[in-house]
Amino acid sequence: AISALVLPGVSGSFLLLLLGAYEETIAALNQLDVGYLLTFAGGALIGLVTIVFAVRWCLENFPKVTYLFMAGLMFGTVPALFPDLDPEVVDIDLVFFAILGMALVVSFIFIERQLNSSAADPTDQ
Repeated sequence: AISALVLPGVSGSFLLLLLGAYEETIAALNQLDVGYLLTFAGGALIGLVTIVFAVRWCLENFPKVTYLFMAGLMFGTVPALFPDLDPEVVDIDLVFFAILGMALVVSFIFIERQLNSSAADPTDQ
């Protein structure tokens, strides 16, 4: 569940629910069960360090695939977050906004490259 801090589109609470540990964790917080909370915190620390190094390694070695994976996480969790949406809305509007978002990101990348290339060109000064 701690991977939710690092990976976009992943809900820590939702993962705890899927694993069946949400109710136990909330009960441990309410009862201040120090043993459970310390065990949970230790696992969270190990998980956080592990996922940060794994994501960093993936970004350094496979940046495009990693970004696509993260975009897929965000795109794929929308139906789980909004289960009452009409399937037609998800099919049409979601695809439209996904394409719009991708176009916005590509335009920002293009603008950044233009700014960097003009800043690096000594003839402009």
